[in-house]
Amino acid sequence: MAHGTVGFFEPADPSLGLDSSWEFQDGGGKQTSSTRDQDLGKDGDELDSGLHDKKTSTTFQYVHKGTGTHYVWPKVGAVAGGWHIDSFRCKWDRSRKRAHLEVSCHRHEAGAATPHANARTYAPSLTTIPVPSFGCPADFGDAFSLAQGAVVDLRDATYTVQCQHIDELGRTGEELKGNNYDGSETLEVNLTGAATADDYASTWDNPSAGDAPSNSGATTSSFSFEHHIAHYVATST
Repeated sequence: MAHGTVGFFEPADPSLGLDSSWEFQDGGGKQTSSTRDQDLGKDGDELDSGLHDKKTSTTFQYVHKGTGTHYVWPKVGAVAGGWHIDSFRCKWDRSRKRAHLEVSCHRHEAGAATPHANARTYAPSLTTIPVPSFGCPADFGDAFSLAQGAVVDLRDATYTVQCQHIDELGRTGEELKGNNYDGSETLEVNLTGAATADDYASTWDNPSAGDAPSNSGATTSSFSFEHHIAHYVATST
């Protein structure tokens, strides 16, 4: 009788084709889901059922090596290593040496062999964020840049790029074709101190902001910035 295994230290590099400045760390645990269809009989109880549209989702974690002068990002909507890149999130923290990247992906387990071939992809616009020797950058291009002479300072920052994804099923209930639309970027920053408009510059929309006084520490500020990006049609499968 076949059984499962107990393994250690088993994450495998998914070969997503990221820039060599990113070192694969962890992830790849697979979450598989299917849609369940059912019909009821005349007595109101289940008559028949079936599963279809089987999909697997996963995330992969990377750490930046500190090489190069700026960060090079994956393209959202691209297909690599058999995975469709749904989104990525990069985090910086004042207490951590390097940036940490999480890439979220999915694939279909039945239906068309390459359902996301030539789908729309989205290239991040923040291509000039400088790589600090430690902690968090002060300049995120058009999204946010700390003013010279500002008394407030960054605690952490999170940059997220994603797009909306749509899947169409074929006549057998399995994947026929998928595509993407409405790519977006968000940058969330937290600062030590009560920041004002003179402390930073940004051309992105600023849908939320706030501050939090404390009776046991410094006042902190938080800002969220949002920007939407246009697509281009990829040629790889």
